[in-house]
Amino acid sequence: MVGTLTVDDSSFSGTNGTAKDINRILAPQYVGGILQQSIKYVPLSSQVSFVGCIKDFSITPNKKTPVTLADQSPQRVGVSACRGPSEQGVFIHDGYVILDQNVNVGKNFVAAFQMKPRVTEGVLLSVRTGDKFLVVEMTEGDVYVRASNSQEPFETSTNLLGKILCDGQWHSVKVEKIRHVIDLTVDGVVTSVKLKNAKSIRTDDPLYIGGIPDTEPGDHINSAKAFVGCLRDITINGDLIAMDGKESSGKISLNFCPLD
Repeated sequence: MVGTLTVDDSSFSGTNGTAKDINRILAPQYVGGILQQSIKYVPLSSQVSFVGCIKDFSITPNKKTPVTLADQSPQRVGVSACRGPSEQGVFIHDGYVILDQNVNVGKNFVAAFQMKPRVTEGVLLSVRTGDKFLVVEMTEGDVYVRASNSQEPFETSTNLLGKILCDGQWHSVKVEKIRHVIDLTVDGVVTSVKLKNAKSIRTDDPLYIGGIPDTEPGDHINSAKAFVGCLRDITINGDLIAMDGKESSGKISLNFCPLD
């Protein structure tokens, strides 16, 4: 049997005339280590688990199409994702986080956060009960706030600011509803809207950030795509929200945002 080992740009070949056909090796196959019950079958030098990061792993059995780990739905034991450079925050990629199970917007409501979006569309914050709702979202690169209390929705947005928000920088967002007036403040610039005959928005359902479940009605949302990006320093009515233990769905990292 002839084998070749290539590391970066250097290759090393070797032969072993007595080795069995490696193509006859059956599952399970291990990457990075081996289960304790199988350790007696491997050389002593291979009984210590690998420590580090591996990516783009694939095998090509019998010179066929390469097979990746993702193709095999692997079982993971004591493995976590590799983290490159990161910063504090919540990273959301096509998912959502539930900040609170029962939220009433009511007469007065204030939500504030910082965001670093990687896309120009997506839900930033949403709460809805029936036809009553408050939603903050990005649409075509602008931040919109839409609200309703069983009547025609009213909205205000940043589309007159001329700012590019998907620029790899952190931007501050604050939504403040005081009775029938809603102020949207982005990087210190304020836009406002008045809700006609709607001083209170009575809701009693979960408050989501980053998106909403597929089972929730979405006709109060205009953004066409899922949010991808980072949020941090999230406060609701002046209280800083701790993200540890929050229920989430999708590709979510509650305590760090990757920089690459």
